[in-house]
Amino acid sequence: MAYRRRKRESDDDPTFRLVFSLLALYLIWMVGLYLTNRTAYWQWLGLSIVFVVVILGIVIGALKFLANKKKKKLDSILSDLKQNGLEGDVNNFIDSFGLEKKTGKPWRYDRSSFSWEQMERFRKILNEKGMHLSTDKWDDLSFLLKYYIEEKADRFMRDSMSVAPRKFTDLSGSEFENPPLRLFGAMGFSADLIGGTGDQGGDLVVNMGNDRVVVQAKCYANSVGNAAVQQANAAKAIYNCSKAMVVTNSNFTKEAFVAARAMNVELVDGGKLSGWLFQYLKQNWK
Repeated sequence: MAYRRRKRESDDDPTFRLVFSLLALYLIWMVGLYLTNRTAYWQWLGLSIVFVVVILGIVIGALKFLANKKKKKLDSILSDLKQNGLEGDVNNFIDSFGLEKKTGKPWRYDRSSFSWEQMERFRKILNEKGMHLSTDKWDDLSFLLKYYIEEKADRFMRDSMSVAPRKFTDLSGSEFENPPLRLFGAMGFSADLIGGTGDQGGDLVVNMGNDRVVVQAKCYANSVGNAAVQQANAAKAIYNCSKAMVVTNSNFTKEAFVAARAMNVELVDGGKLSGWLFQYLKQNWK
C-alpha cells in the first residue's frame, strides 16, 4: 500500500506531468517531421542529440562537484578530529556500541548500528571536545562513522590475511576453554574456569555487568546438539548464574536452536567466536 501511495504522488507531481507532456509532444512532432519533412527531421534529431549530451555533461559535472564538496567536507571533519585527538573516541564508540542489538529503526552501516539516542549523545560529546559537527543534520556524523567503520573493516581484512590462522581442532576439550577465557577477559568481564572432571555442565563463569553467566565450551568436529544446551541451562542453578551460554568452534543443530530459544540460552558458533577473538585479541582462529 505504501508503494502505491508514493506512486500516485509522483504521478500527480506538476513537474513530472509537465516533463512527460513535453516529451510526448516532442515525440509526436518528430514522428510528424519524419513523415512529412525528412530534412528537417534529421536536423532536429541532431540538435536533440547535442541537447541531450549537453544536459548529461551538466548533470555529470554537478555530480562531480557535489562529490568533491562531500570529500572536502569529510577531509575537514577528519582533520578536526585528528587535531583534537578524538580518533580513539570514534573507534571506541564503534566497538562499544556498534554490535549491540537495537530495536526500532537505528542508524546502520555495514555490520554496525546505533540508536538515534546514542548518535545524539556521541555528537554532543564530540562537539564538547572541540568538533563542529552539524546539529541540524546527521551528515557530518554519518560521514565520520562510515569512514572509520570502513577503515576498521579494511584493517580487519588485511590483518586476517597476513596472520596465519590457528586451528581449534588442534586443541583438546580442556584446552579449548582457554580462548573463551582470555576473550571474555579482553572484553572487560571477570571470567573464571570451573571446568574439569564433574564440571556439572559448565566450563566458565563470567560476570557480565549484573549478569552471572555459566558458559559451556564445546570443541566438536560435528554440530553441537540440544544436549549441550540442556546441560548449560541446568548448570545455571548449580553455579548460581542468571544466564547460560554455549560456545563452540563448530555450529549448532536445528534442535539446539529450538532448545536455546525455549531455555533462553545464548549460542556462540565458530564464526562468531573467531570474529570476537580477532577483534579483541587479534588472534586468527578457524
